[in-house]
Amino acid sequence: MIRRPPRSTLFPYTTLFRSYLTGASVCVRKIIYELAILEKATGKNYDERIKSLKEIRSDVEPEYFDTLLTIQQLTSDKVHEDSYDGWESSHLKLLLSTLGEILTLMYVIPELRKEKRIAILDLKKRLTGDSSGKKIV
Repeated sequence: MIRRPPRSTLFPYTTLFRSYLTGASVCVRKIIYELAILEKATGKNYDERIKSLKEIRSDVEPEYFDTLLTIQQLTSDKVHEDSYDGWESSHLKLLLSTLGEILTLMYVIPELRKEKRIAILDLKKRLTGDSSGKKIV
């Protein structure tokens, strides 16, 4: 039977893991705060600003913003006050995936649509000879 190493040898790993989660949670919260500012979300606190974002950006599924509301619960006391019960890397993955999807829906997809529209109108112009759609024979 292999004996478990003493707890003292596990200290560097747990400290590194906690530092990783703390740093990551700070980055996630900073992105959300900057997004709220960029989108001119109003509110006195985090929850109010997220709810304002939800109203401003009706083009994004409301469930994503509801997930952002849970970030405050997961990150405020649990990570920053050394109480890590229930806070795991899977929570971080959920938050990062949600943020990635929100940012994609808000900024990437509209830009792709705009580029595609420009390309289609340019093709139409080349085929018809002008931008009004009347074919020049």
